[in-house]
Amino acid sequence: LQDAEELLRDVADALEGKRASERETEHEELGGGKERGSGGPGEQHARVEDLLGHAVTQVLLEEPENEGIALAQHIRRLLACEQEDQPDATRRWALLFEQGWRRAARMASKEGREEEGTRLLASKLEAQLDDLDQVSKELRELELVAWCRRMAGTARASGLLSAQLRSVPPHYYDLTLEERMVLLDAPTIHHLCKTVVFENRACVAPDCSNPDNSRFYAVIIQYTAKCNTEKLLRLVRSWTPGSRRADYNFQLCPEEAAGELTGYRKNGVAPIGMKQAIPVILSDRIASLRPCFLWLGGGHP
Repeated sequence: LQDAEELLRDVADALEGKRASERETEHEELGGGKERGSGGPGEQHARVEDLLGHAVTQVLLEEPENEGIALAQHIRRLLACEQEDQPDATRRWALLFEQGWRRAARMASKEGREEEGTRLLASKLEAQLDDLDQVSKELRELELVAWCRRMAGTARASGLLSAQLRSVPPHYYDLTLEERMVLLDAPTIHHLCKTVVFENRACVAPDCSNPDNSRFYAVIIQYTAKCNTEKLLRLVRSWTPGSRRADYNFQLCPEEAAGELTGYRKNGVAPIGMKQAIPVILSDRIASLRPCFLWLGGGHP
C-alpha cells in the first residue's frame, strides 16, 4: 500500500494545483463582473471531488471491494460534469485517480487476502490446539482411572487392604515438600517417601532369586532423609554369615535399568506390582512414623 499512497499523494498535489488554478479563474471572472450561480458545474465538481477522495480513503483503509463500486460511480459522475473550459485537465486527474484506485484496490485486496488467510489459519490452529489439549486431558484422566484400578487390584492381591490411591497434577514433583504435604493431606513432610532401587555391583548373583543376597533391592526412604549405603551394606551382609565386605558395593541402579526391572519410570516406582520380584527394604524411621502411614509413588510417573 505504500506505493499506492505515494501515488495518491501525487494525485492530491495535482488536484490541489488544479483547484488553485480554478480559484484564480473564478476570481478573475468575479472581478470581471461575472457571477457563478449556485449549484453550477463548479460546486458539483467540488462535491464529486470530495466524494471521490472519501472513496479512495475507504479503498485504502477499509473494504476495497465494496468501495470500488462507489468510487467508479463517482469517477463517471465527475467525467459527466466536466467544465467546458478544462475538459482535458479534468479527464487527466480523474483518470489518474482511477489508476490509483485500481492499484490500491488490487494491493489492498491482495494484502487483505493474505492477512485474512493468515488470520483464518491462526484461528484454525488455535482451535485445533484447544481440541488437542482437551483430548490430552481426557486421555490422561482415562489413563489415571485405568491405572488406579490396576494398582488397587495389585494392592489387594499383595494384602495391602488399607492402601489409598491419590491422583496428583503433572507438576507434583516440582512442588516443595510442604506443598506436596498439603496436596496429599499428609500428617507431616516426613510421611512423604520414595522407592529407590540399589544394585550390589559386587554380587555374584545376576538376579533377585535369593532375597538374602540379591543383586537388587528396592529401598523405601523418606524424602527428608538420605539412604546410608553403609548401613544398607551391614544389614544385607548380616543375612549371609561368613560373607566378606568386598562382596558388597551398593550403588544407585541406573534409571534405565531400574525401569526395566520394576516396569515403572522415574518418580513412579512403587514397591508393589514390579515387573521383577525385587526384595523390599523399609527404613526403620518410616516404621516409627505416627500415624503409621506413608505416601509414595504409585507406579504412574
